[in-house]
Amino acid sequence: MYKFRRKVRKFITFVAFLAILGQSFSPYLYILPKSAYAQEATDSASLPQEVTPTPIESEQADTATPTPLPAGVSTETVTPAPVVITIVSPEPTPPQAPSKWTFEKVELNKEYIAPQNSGVKLTFTKLPTPAGNIKIEEIKLTKDQIQQTGSLSDKAYDITSDMVDGSFTYNLSLPIPDSSKGKAIEVKFAEELSKIGTAEKVDNALTKTDTSVSVTSLDHFTIFVVIGTITNPGEDTYVGEPFDETLSQVIINEFVYNPSTGNEWIELFNKTGEDINLENWQLVDDNDLSSDLSLTGTLPANGILVFEKSGGDGWLNNTGLESITLKDNNAQTKDVVSYKDNFFVNGQNIGNVAEDQSVCRTEDAGDTWEVCSSPTKGWFNNAETFDCVNPPSGAPTLASIANCLENQGLSTNIGMIDNPSATPETDGALYFEKDEGKIVFEKILNLSDQDTVNILQSLGTAMEMSYGHIKFDSTTAAAMAATGAKIYMYELNYETTPEIVIKDDTGAIVGTTNDSSADDDIDTDGINYDLDTGGLSFTALHFTQFDVPAAPSAPVRHEVSSPTNDTTPTLSWDDVSATPEVTSYDLEVYDSEGNNIYDGFITTISSSFTPEDPLPDDDYTWYVMANNSIGTSDWSDEGSFTIETIAPTVQSIQTMDSDGDGHLDGIQLTFDEEINDDMLDMGNPDGWDVADPAGEESIGTGEIENDNVLVLSFGEGPTPDTANVPSVTYTPSGGPTSTHDLAGNELGSYSGVPEDKALPVLITAVTKDTDTSGQIDAIELTFSEEIDDDWLILDSADGWDVSGYDGVSIGTGTIGSDNILLLTFDESGSLDTGVTPLVSYTEGGGDGSTHDSAGNELAAVVDFTSIDGAAPRVPEADPGGSDYSGDQSVSLSSSDENGPAPDIYYTIDGSEPNNEDGTLYTDPILIDKDTTLKAIAYDSAGNASGVLTEEYGIAPVISGETTSSVTTTGITITWTTDDPSTSRVIYGTAPISDATVATFPDGSNYGYVNSTVEDSTLVTAHSVGLTGLTAGSTYYYRTISHGSPEAVSSEKTFSTTSASTTSSGGGSLGSGGGAGDGRSDGKSDGRSDGRSDGLGQSSAVLASSTSTGGGTTGEVLGAGTEEPTSGTTIYPTPTPEKEILGAVQSKGKETKTGNFISEKWWLIPIFLVSIIISIVLFKRRKKSE
Repeated sequence: MYKFRRKVRKFITFVAFLAILGQSFSPYLYILPKSAYAQEATDSASLPQEVTPTPIESEQADTATPTPLPAGVSTETVTPAPVVITIVSPEPTPPQAPSKWTFEKVELNKEYIAPQNSGVKLTFTKLPTPAGNIKIEEIKLTKDQIQQTGSLSDKAYDITSDMVDGSFTYNLSLPIPDSSKGKAIEVKFAEELSKIGTAEKVDNALTKTDTSVSVTSLDHFTIFVVIGTITNPGEDTYVGEPFDETLSQVIINEFVYNPSTGNEWIELFNKTGEDINLENWQLVDDNDLSSDLSLTGTLPANGILVFEKSGGDGWLNNTGLESITLKDNNAQTKDVVSYKDNFFVNGQNIGNVAEDQSVCRTEDAGDTWEVCSSPTKGWFNNAETFDCVNPPSGAPTLASIANCLENQGLSTNIGMIDNPSATPETDGALYFEKDEGKIVFEKILNLSDQDTVNILQSLGTAMEMSYGHIKFDSTTAAAMAATGAKIYMYELNYETTPEIVIKDDTGAIVGTTNDSSADDDIDTDGINYDLDTGGLSFTALHFTQFDVPAAPSAPVRHEVSSPTNDTTPTLSWDDVSATPEVTSYDLEVYDSEGNNIYDGFITTISSSFTPEDPLPDDDYTWYVMANNSIGTSDWSDEGSFTIETIAPTVQSIQTMDSDGDGHLDGIQLTFDEEINDDMLDMGNPDGWDVADPAGEESIGTGEIENDNVLVLSFGEGPTPDTANVPSVTYTPSGGPTSTHDLAGNELGSYSGVPEDKALPVLITAVTKDTDTSGQIDAIELTFSEEIDDDWLILDSADGWDVSGYDGVSIGTGTIGSDNILLLTFDESGSLDTGVTPLVSYTEGGGDGSTHDSAGNELAAVVDFTSIDGAAPRVPEADPGGSDYSGDQSVSLSSSDENGPAPDIYYTIDGSEPNNEDGTLYTDPILIDKDTTLKAIAYDSAGNASGVLTEEYGIAPVISGETTSSVTTTGITITWTTDDPSTSRVIYGTAPISDATVATFPDGSNYGYVNSTVEDSTLVTAHSVGLTGLTAGSTYYYRTISHGSPEAVSSEKTFSTTSASTTSSGGGSLGSGGGAGDGRSDGKSDGRSDGRSDGLGQSSAVLASSTSTGGGTTGEVLGAGTEEPTSGTTIYPTPTPEKEILGAVQSKGKETKTGNFISEKWWLIPIFLVSIIISIVLFKRRKKSE
């Protein structure tokens, strides 16, 4: 037995050890699986895999076949440095090797090198998106093309692209041939190879090195060629290189060699401002000293002189290397021009010089040469066209001077002179001619003299020609005046050779041909007069003014101010200058009937006449002529004047609203004749007055100057007033000048009332929602004055339109013919109180249309924006007014469709809300007692909605119910409420379920037999005594308090004491009997079908699940209803909460559940071991027994 027990103890110890071991490791049995799961969810670290680039096929246009090179050109190419091309692709793409260069997509700031010539490079500084392609071709020029362009080599470069010119810019570098290093160069361009002969110079900035020339900011592609130009390298001169002419005063400016016809000639230019005597100067042909030409003559300041050798014998050798040298009278070289092979000049390839073309400097005294297809022999190379008004900055072209003179009636051959630096003496001599005479310069004249150049631009005014009179302003053209000229006068009509009178520039006589005083001015032996033609010719030794005796010319009369109120106006005219002098003037005056009012001539020796006697009001015409000893002049042209002495009168005055804003701002004054605006004191009243103007009056002209209309302006009033007709007065001499007619007669005193001509103006258009449906259905139109309703075609659009709405109809306002109309239309079908549609009116759009009381129709109205006048929607409350068992958080909302949310103002004291006395709604409102909530909404235009009124009843919360003073027949019940309310207790000996109570209306006994009389005193601490009770009985009761609605507590119990028992004071509250079935049978006996076994009821107060004195929650029952409400369940709750009647609350008890096996697994083996031990011991015991 002992051994067995020891074994049992060992077994138990082993089992206990297993239990302890299991308990120690049991947490890990739950933790480790979770850890293992997390480890599986964690990605293991790995190195980033290298992405293999995906090949991307190049666009077909990115690879082009290289352009074949011309024969004889090396095919060696320069491979451009690799360029990384970024390609947008879903996968990384390695840099591509450059494609063949001649045709590829271009990139910014990448240098492109031509494969044919590494010296041709370009870099883009601007590109369009997307960029395009370029292509460069090297062109081999022919010999003729080289000559035409002056190219330094036989290469040109044609760059093309599919990009639009101007969408890109680039910098270009072109190579300079080794043979041309150090020389001045230019770059020319041509759009097509066929036009290479007329290639133009590139104007962009050039940057030159020994091997290349760069051009920046090019914006189009074309054909480019590098050409040579002129430089002055210094004293080491040689044939083909230019001479340093910097310090030379005279230079070779232009020349022609080996012409097909005519002479070779050389043009010299004076770079100084002084004349230079060329006596003993020489022009030397370096290849033939026998051809040297000695010079003579004067080279005018900044002028030109041409030298040529007559005979056409090949003065210039023109063979092999050739040069022309200019030497002064000391044999010092002043200029050298080298030319050879017919196209190189001073080292510059200027192209082929064809017959009748010259070699000239591009600018006078410049250092660049070119071929002049139209030689300018004897005139300036850079002459400009003269527009006859604005002198050019340099010399004018002679052709343009000829055009200007011909426009002035003066014909000339100045534009056809072969050599303007030395005009011809005989055939082709320079002349100027008019109908009255002619001037011919029969002496050599150098027109390039600067004084002469200046006078040529005003020759039409410097030269006068009239009958028997020729004058030339010699003071402004000394060179031309000193030259002298052949003078012709036409159609003189003398019977013998007339006397010639010589005058100086001031008109003073200095001599005549009848005495020897003219010998110094005229070749008297050369005077010729043709009796048949009346033509007189003579040679003037110098230029001045020449006249022959003749009858005077017709006087030039002066205008008389007209009309005039001067009855003795002065008639005047210019003095007539004649040879012999004028002795008198004859005058004739005619009235409007054609009567000569003086019955013949009025003769006067002065150049004016004033009548002695006043002339009557009438229209007059007059004429004047001059007399001298030779005869009389023609009558002057007709003069006229009007005498008027009658003052103007006002024909009409009318109101104006010049800016159409509905406010009068002027009076239009219309007179019976034209008013002299020059006599008005503009900007001031000037004698005029308007009754009670809003601003000071200001007189002004009408739309047309000096018409019969004036406008009297004044400031606008504060309110629309187009119907106003203020009186107008005028006081003569009320201003510094005042109102006069054109004759100078002032308006007399005036007073009048203007006619209403100011149109009515639409001032406002306010939307309306007349039926408060939330949809606008009308627009109230307010005008600047009353509208005549009799003109309207009521119930029709009558010219009006509302954008976006149909059924437009015009109607009068509430008052007939006031300044308000009501425009109604169909509702849109959607809420739109915030919409402000455009309003338009078409003049004459209806049979009647809109007119003011004076009959003025409203001007057209186009898209007039209406004003929001429709009220927003009445605010809404959520939740709405009702009876509630608890506090309510009330939200307010309103809307103004198509406009911002309205502002809402509210009150909770029953007073009317507005935006001054109400509270601005921002957050939900807490309603915690009986409350009258009122709210109003205002939209952004200030329109007020209707007023919302909501009544809230909040049931009081019953708590702290206790009983005291328990006796055999009575008891006192007390409780508290959170708000002042009434007091009542309902009770009976049978319990009433909550479900049954919920079926009764407010104010009833809710199924209980008894009720105390309600104490209407509103209190928060309540106490009600019950009497007449049965001793030793159990009662069921509920407390009731109400403001609005009524609060009914949950059911409680109390027991009266037995007749043999003395109450010790307060009793404990029971929880009541069993629950009923919730059915209402219409009876008021309060019976319940809940079972009660009655244990202990006769001797003790029933136990309650709620501790004595604990608070209970009252419920709202049948609030505000007359009929019972079915289906309402009432549950007592430990914490006071306000509930809405009918709300069901369910608070289940939280239960914590667990896995018994996982948490107490170690009990299982112990339990099993215990059973095994018990069985073993039991068997041993049996066995021992």
